[in-house]
Amino acid sequence: MAEKISMPALEGLILHFMAGGLSQCPDWWGEENISVCYNKLYYIVDGECYIKINQQEFIAHPGQIFFLPSGSKQTYYNISNNHVQKYWFHFSALDGDRDVFRDIPLPCCINVSVQDKEKVMENFKAVSLRDGAKDIVDILIQNYAMMDILAYYIDKSHLCGIKAAPDELINAVINYIDNNLDSELTPETLSELVHFHPSYFSRYFKKKLGMPPHEYIKKRRIEKAQYLLESGSMLINEIAACVGLHDMSYFSKLFKKYTGMTPSYYRFTTTPLAVTVKNGLESRYNGGQNGKQD
Repeated sequence: MAEKISMPALEGLILHFMAGGLSQCPDWWGEENISVCYNKLYYIVDGECYIKINQQEFIAHPGQIFFLPSGSKQTYYNISNNHVQKYWFHFSALDGDRDVFRDIPLPCCINVSVQDKEKVMENFKAVSLRDGAKDIVDILIQNYAMMDILAYYIDKSHLCGIKAAPDELINAVINYIDNNLDSELTPETLSELVHFHPSYFSRYFKKKLGMPPHEYIKKRRIEKAQYLLESGSMLINEIAACVGLHDMSYFSKLFKKYTGMTPSYYRFTTTPLAVTVKNGLESRYNGGQNGKQD
């Protein structure tokens, strides 16, 4: 039976394509326990590879689509000489500064039926192979195809809408946290917002969101730091202060714990310069095929 979930969470949705391509992944392709603040979609065309998303492990085969959500822990690499070939693209789906797909219980993988393969392939081509599109017609085609892929994925996930926020009390706390990440946030302060005893509030929060308040706060601080590292030119110590982590040593340690990278290396791998360097390497190994390796 389809899960009954409500639609208002999509009202402020803004999709933004970031990068994409068709990649024949070489021997050195892969990452281990990384976390990024954008979503990824892979459509496996040929070959096989290992993919781990949080605690779920897969051997990817042709005809599968993988969704690697923003903020998830990701590991992937080739497992044989039959290297994977895939269409892929990165995108954000923002409502304000929050990615709405963090609140949608999507599966990490779906199988594309035989009758749908041609349409899915054409849509991935329309999105992935228009990386860097500037013409308005190309941009519109790309956006339409991206929406079509996401609609297909959600439909095949047997969902009938977008998951609502847990409840109004938790919503108020989440909004307060997001608006005050540069400040000290304690269970006592948060519990006062909803007039709960701190110990009961912590249990209630964990029951609703699956983690205690202090873990959620750390996670949101790092997610905002990722966003600022990718989208601006602020100094790293300024970003740390902006998310309420004034001790640079602790900030770097916490950032690496959540993303698998130091803040400076994360910034390097997500800047336009890094994309250019990776595209150059891709051209050398793939004979000029479109797309950076990811």
